[in-house]
Amino acid sequence: MEHGRSAAALGALANSHIDSNRACSPIELTEDNAMLNHELRHDEGILVIRPEGPLEAGDFAALASQVDAYLEKRYTLRGVLIRAKAFPGWKDFGAMLAHLKFVRDHHNQIERVAVVADGAAASILPNLAGHFIHAQVQRFDFAREEAAWHWLRESGDVTVRAAA
Repeated sequence: MEHGRSAAALGALANSHIDSNRACSPIELTEDNAMLNHELRHDEGILVIRPEGPLEAGDFAALASQVDAYLEKRYTLRGVLIRAKAFPGWKDFGAMLAHLKFVRDHHNQIERVAVVADGAAASILPNLAGHFIHAQVQRFDFAREEAAWHWLRESGDVTVRAAA
């Protein structure tokens, strides 16, 4: 049972909601029918993700495709903003495995993860995540989302890979 709870906590780290009214410079957005909507802000090196329902394996394939293309030109993502009221779970076991594979394959290339969420479960995520991922993780209440953005932006500059 403990292992299952850890997987759910990792799921909460990798999926969440963003404020669609926030002014930004989106480069890549997910399709309208995706359960895991995301926005990769190339100019800031920040990935924002949010679930719209039970997560599917295809959601993580689409996310990995965009993140991998970004990482081919840059060494790391400055950060990931996770904004979630609740983790919606996975559609099936294959979706959970795809989620865990995405985390495994990318966590070393992410500097910081800001979890914007209220509730007791969210408060334990930073400590739990520290056992599984490389990135610094910090939780912010919904009312402090702007502080989360500031924290992500204050990390190092996004480094562009030299042309080969």
